Amino acid sequence: RALPSHGRGHWFDPSSAHHRAAALFPNRFTIVPMPVSGQHHKDDVLDPDLRRRMDSRARRESEKAEQQAAVLAGRRRRLADAAWEAAQHGRIVEVRAGTFQAEGTALHARRDLLSLRTPRGGLEVCLPNVDALFIQSAAAPVRSRPMKAESFAARLTEMQIRGERVEVVGRGGANRFRGKLEAVARDYLALESPQGETLIPLSAVACVIRLRPAGGALPD
Repeated sequence: RALPSHGRGHWFDPSSAHHRAAALFPNRFTIVPMPVSGQHHKDDVLDPDLRRRMDSRARRESEKAEQQAAVLAGRRRRLADAAWEAAQHGRIVEVRAGTFQAEGTALHARRDLLSLRTPRGGLEVCLPNVDALFIQSAAAPVRSRPMKAESFAARLTEMQIRGERVEVVGRGGANRFRGKLEAVARDYLALESPQGETLIPLSAVACVIRLRPAGGALPD
């Protein structure tokens, strides 16, 4: 059966067209596998010096990408994350709030709370209200303890239920108040003393020192 030429003056047979194309256009290229960085294939068509420069550039770009990833990861960290790591490793932490300074072993950290054990007793720190934390590289023998408190206010509520006596250190360290922790409200705490009741805004509290009872030890 004759095939139409479509007005082009030649006949087109699709069954044999690919055979003719293969004969007219032989494959002139050879695929050479790319070597792994740092290695050279025997049939490598690239100049060795060019290959070294390419490998060196690839390593620099990889190192730069890793540095950028580390910077981004560091920007996502919060003060609470650093405090949590200190508690996990039992680091010795110095708290600075104006004229007040105290040093102790980190036992627990959650959100805005950092709990320390100091020679004077327990120290509950409100992280947003202190000036600085100095975390020493050395670790103490005591490691973090499992505690239920998930925030500074929750920790104060535990102490209130136990009827603990405390010393409240205000932001800046100048103002201090002693008494029995009578109440923990929405935005303030109340201390009871023989002279009356002292109300302190939680936003003004840098830390709370748990006073040891006479002849007794502090509970966790």
